[in-house]
Amino acid sequence: YFIIYTILFFTSFYTSIAQEIQIFSQEDKMPLPFAVIAFKANGIIVDATRTDDNGKIFLSLKVEVDSIEIYQFGYQTLSICRKDIQNQIYLQDEVIPLAEVKLVSNKKSSKKRKIEKMGYPIKYKGVSWSMALTPEIVALMENRSKKEKKVKSFSFRLYNSVGTSHIFKIIFYSNNNGIIGKPILKDSPKQVFTLTPEQIKVKLDVTDLQIVMPKEGFFVGLECIGYIDNNTNQNIFEVQNIKASICLLKSKIESAKFVYTRGKLNKRMKDWYNMGIYKKDLFSTLLQEDEYFVPAFGIEVYE
Repeated sequence: YFIIYTILFFTSFYTSIAQEIQIFSQEDKMPLPFAVIAFKANGIIVDATRTDDNGKIFLSLKVEVDSIEIYQFGYQTLSICRKDIQNQIYLQDEVIPLAEVKLVSNKKSSKKRKIEKMGYPIKYKGVSWSMALTPEIVALMENRSKKEKKVKSFSFRLYNSVGTSHIFKIIFYSNNNGIIGKPILKDSPKQVFTLTPEQIKVKLDVTDLQIVMPKEGFFVGLECIGYIDNNTNQNIFEVQNIKASICLLKSKIESAKFVYTRGKLNKRMKDWYNMGIYKKDLFSTLLQEDEYFVPAFGIEVYE
């Protein structure tokens, strides 16, 4: 009887392990909705499920499951052994290196350096700006310390790509008292990268572009220069069929007045168009008097 009881006890233990877990972003501690959780046994996926719209799921693991893997677009895949599953799980952002950027040897890079975040939250708040209208959009990044700082990364969030891979270019411009100045970078293949439809929340490592944020700050943003034809897999460098949109956020801070966009095919916005000054024309029913729409852009700099 003792042997039978012991077998039943351990069988019940392993088949009835169940717990509610919730998946979060490590960076902003926000829940991650509809993350995919795969159940694995000896390295093979035997089942899978998704979290709900608040990042929660009630896990009930079968006896053969020895680990789980968690997938969410824009985040690093996380593998967890069965015994290490916690009620709250955090995923790290996926850092996407820019195409064709050559690594530069730097002895100081091995030392741990403090990072400062600037800009706006990389979130979706229900409003977006189509890059088919104006393929270029930039936002002012203030340098409150008034000290030159090397730029580590640039982050942004797309609304969606509607099933199409898009070709982007990261762009930097000098700041002349809230007016866009000269390009900080000369046009180069190093600025160009491609995103698949699933890559919505994006963090680009720009360390090796050697961008220095001046004392007066700068403008940073994106230009959508084309897309990939799904039938021929060819790069199409035109803007007529661009489907990508940038997420917009409401902000009351002073620098939010200085968001610019332009598009060569848009007669009204052929030259740089200040979305802050003309907000009543664009968003008359969506904003309060002291509010402005800004793109979900953020940067990291070395302190």
